[in-house]
Amino acid sequence: MPVDYSETWDVSNVNFEGYLVALGIDFATRKIASMVKPQKVIKQDGYCFTVRTFTTFRNYESSFKIGEEVQEVTKGMDNRSCQRLKAAVHYAVGRMCQRTGEDHRKEFDRQVIAAIAETTFRQCDIFAKDLEAFARHAKRSTVSSEDVKLVARRSTALSIYIQNKTEELNQEQRDLKKKNTGKRKSRDTEEESRE
Repeated sequence: MPVDYSETWDVSNVNFEGYLVALGIDFATRKIASMVKPQKVIKQDGYCFTVRTFTTFRNYESSFKIGEEVQEVTKGMDNRSCQRLKAAVHYAVGRMCQRTGEDHRKEFDRQVIAAIAETTFRQCDIFAKDLEAFARHAKRSTVSSEDVKLVARRSTALSIYIQNKTEELNQEQRDLKKKNTGKRKSRDTEEESRE
């Protein structure tokens, strides 16, 4: 059973102005947003989430399912286009922490899970930017497996894991080619024998 995140949250506006500046939100929208005291109601049904935000200025609702990318345009708020990848990462980290906690008879605090999820998301963002830069440097529009190995070079465990996965995938491709080649050869021999 997945971790249940259903709860009502009173959102604090501590350092909210700085957060909005970092997002590139215009001055007027920042001033209005910093005056409201939003309340978020998270409702979870298995892998489906509904997040309702209530403010004195405007109420809105967002729904998504874990594992499915959702494009949400925050029209009427700050007009940003947001993807719910961060929520999926947080949820996956929560599930991993839950499994690890069960194995070791420990419990993870929500703040710890949130910190691990945020760190993971930021590291993924760094990896993505590095992968783009490596591909661009090589004048390619596609990220290659060599780019991924290059990104992972600083972490021995990750590097070994990626190397093993690459070899595994290459072996699967070779086996598939052999299988297809064998089928073609048997078809050719059948056609020759018919003639």
